[in-house]
Amino acid sequence: MQETSKRRRLRSMGGMLATGMLVVLAASPSAAEVVEGTCTGSVTVQGTDLTIADDSAADTTIEIPASGTVDYTASLGVEAPAEPQTAEGDLVITLPIGEWEVESWSNETTLVEVSGTETYRVPAWVPQGSGAIPLEVTHVQGDTVCRADYRIAVEGSPWSAQSALLVLLTVIAGIAMLWAGRDRGTGSGRPIAGAIAGFVFGLLCAGSLFAFGAAPLDSPLFYILPLVGMAIGIGLGAWGPFDSGQPSDATDATDETDETDRAAGTTPGDDTTQLDATRDGGQPPTEPR
Repeated sequence: MQETSKRRRLRSMGGMLATGMLVVLAASPSAAEVVEGTCTGSVTVQGTDLTIADDSAADTTIEIPASGTVDYTASLGVEAPAEPQTAEGDLVITLPIGEWEVESWSNETTLVEVSGTETYRVPAWVPQGSGAIPLEVTHVQGDTVCRADYRIAVEGSPWSAQSALLVLLTVIAGIAMLWAGRDRGTGSGRPIAGAIAGFVFGLLCAGSLFAFGAAPLDSPLFYILPLVGMAIGIGLGAWGPFDSGQPSDATDATDETDETDRAAGTTPGDDTTQLDATRDGGQPPTEPR
């Protein structure tokens, strides 16, 4: 029972330290840089030449296999406490705006060093061949704080059913933005529809760039492109540069007048007959005797 409890604490601590994301299985080994604390650690993917140490630059993106087995070691860099301490932390993905917590943990332990072997599999929602995915692991144990930054990318082709659907939605949003620029016969299109379609189009463009490895997940393009798309959509909607093929209101009014004149037996735009009839008191002209 005691041995089982010890193993459980070891695996939990492995998830809390610099290589902790291997154990919680929310992410995978990657380049890492300890930005706070005295943590040290390293990860080696079995069957490959890939070894990641704690002093690897965080701005380096490491491509990793979608699944594999790793040997890891990690240390908080402090002496083990005499009594169990509260150890807690979390793993988050950095987004263009805010963060998304993937995993968190909390327990009581005296362990400050761990090592072992783990088998991992990248979650299905992590796209292959995409841009860098920034991660941050924070672990607090007693008075010791350790924080490490990661950037990973999963090996593989970016072409998949998900990326194909993303491209299709991007094209549809672009068509909707152009449709908002069709002249409604009033000299303008649909600026509100253009703003919505442009925002969605820009967001999907940024998502496509990430999916195909052209931009990281924390790229400012995720809020720049939607704003640019919104501005273009509003401009097209207000300008209405595309002919809708429908007659304008002025043309419609002229056509109705012409139809009325033809029904009365007069030539469109011929005012002479009406003036002569009025001058003669409404009586038709007679021939001279």
